[in-house]
Amino acid sequence: MTGNTSGGMKSLCEDIVSAHEARTRKMKDLKEHREELIGKVASLRENFRKRATETRADLAEAAGIWHKMKKTLGTGKRGEPK
Repeated sequence: MTGNTSGGMKSLCEDIVSAHEARTRKMKDLKEHREELIGKVASLRENFRKRATETRADLAEAAGIWHKMKKTLGTGKRGEPK
């Protein structure tokens, strides 16, 4: 009975150690993945900010052109309002 009990305890301890090692590896992998994601999100956010700035500039330019065109179309041949 003692041999069976010690064999069971040895197996249990080995299982605990193995599970701990597996969890440790998994946590390391998750931390690495987390750091990678943080970097990618930061890059994505910076790209969004840059695109938003470019879009605002494009819209401001288009609005200026629109107002010029509207003013030009609102005048007669001699530059007088219609």
